[in-house]
Amino acid sequence: MTEQLIVVDYQEGAGGEFIASWLSAHFGQTLQTNLQANPNYLQKWLNSHSLTQPDWHSNFEKYLEKFFQECTQHNIQRIAVSYHLYKYPEHVEILKKNSTVRFVRVNCNNHQTQINNDYCRKVLNRVLGPNDFAEIKFMLQNQSQEKINHCLSMYKKNQLTYQQLVPIQRNFELKKLPSQDIEIMYEDFFVDFDRTPVAYQTLCSQLQLTPNAQLLDALIDRNKKNLQHLQII
Repeated sequence: MTEQLIVVDYQEGAGGEFIASWLSAHFGQTLQTNLQANPNYLQKWLNSHSLTQPDWHSNFEKYLEKFFQECTQHNIQRIAVSYHLYKYPEHVEILKKNSTVRFVRVNCNNHQTQINNDYCRKVLNRVLGPNDFAEIKFMLQNQSQEKINHCLSMYKKNQLTYQQLVPIQRNFELKKLPSQDIEIMYEDFFVDFDRTPVAYQTLCSQLQLTPNAQLLDALIDRNKKNLQHLQII
């Protein structure tokens, strides 16, 4: 078991992987601003394995124990992870069996178009290259030989996108996020940066984190650039 586990409850495009990396940086882990180019294996462990293990839902407790074991092997005692809990709301109660767990839900009401565009730009339409080969190999486990051959053929042509690798329904409706612990507003961290410092102080108080001015500046800088890219689209 970890000493502290924070589960970021979010829907695609709402910045959950970045928030998890940013919160984990408060525990001494490296902050990654581009989670597609530099994914953190443990921080996205739950989401990644949920896409590749056919019995993920029925054997979630077994996989969760394996996750904790891997954290121990890497000497990680405090970590924030991203997880699409809306797909598996029953997993909230299983996760809560670990008394150290906290949930941070990202409320993106009124910003659906923005997060949809961000998700398409960064994830679905991203062409995968040599630096992504380990992820491609991981995602193709348990897939048919036909699917593997097709993806490798597209990869060799430099035409393989994440959408092709992991077929995802483009259902861009707002998802019902099941956790009932801490809620942060997407607006406060990704859009209105005048509100970010106060929202950050509140979040630190709720999670009992020590505020870090450098990490706050890094979040604002990264998300300002992200917003500028979206406004160009």
